[in-house]
Amino acid sequence: MWLPQTVLATRETLYLLEEDHQWRKTSSEATENSEPCSGNVAVLETLPISCVSSVLLWHSDQLRMDIQLYDETVKQEKTWCVRSENTELLQGLLSWVRAQWEAMFGVKLHTSLQDDPS
Repeated sequence: MWLPQTVLATRETLYLLEEDHQWRKTSSEATENSEPCSGNVAVLETLPISCVSSVLLWHSDQLRMDIQLYDETVKQEKTWCVRSENTELLQGLLSWVRAQWEAMFGVKLHTSLQDDPS
């Protein structure tokens, strides 16, 4: 089941976010005119970019990218299955993560093209 989430990538960290874009009116007892707020963001996971072990791209689904992660501190492997509405966003995320990862380690990030998603 796919749930809409956001991947935010900084120079050293990947964040998996759940965003709520529902506009709400704030309740304020002090003023009569309540200002609307634009929802909120919950951080579901935070991992250093150094935890990325490889990236899988899908020939049959170009709107999907799987970021494979290994957290050495807890000895746990996981995969973030990322979907996007367009390939440019995925390529932009991949380029950013690859550049940061390769600058850290001095070797190429393993990226492979898969035939069929499982």
